[in-house]
Amino acid sequence: MLDEIKAAFATGQLAPEQLFYAVTTDAATLLRLKRTGALLPGYLPDFFIAAPTNELDPYQRLMTLRRDEIEAVYIRGVSRYESAGSLLNS
Repeated sequence: MLDEIKAAFATGQLAPEQLFYAVTTDAATLLRLKRTGALLPGYLPDFFIAAPTNELDPYQRLMTLRRDEIEAVYIRGVSRYESAGSLLNS
């Protein structure tokens, strides 16, 4: 999905924030998925945790994120992956 987001960003047609919503809440709404697409109480979120950087804008950070910077992945709120060097393992 990262490659697709970066390719869409490269077209210049959508801002990073618009792309973020396109693959989260907007996608869940379009697919009529209940209790998904956002980090809210009672929802079953899919999300990842990335290594910290100097980038302050989280939407712009998504545009520069590399796979090796992903420290953990959660599917439906359950941990599915944690990198060996993850801060979560400390």
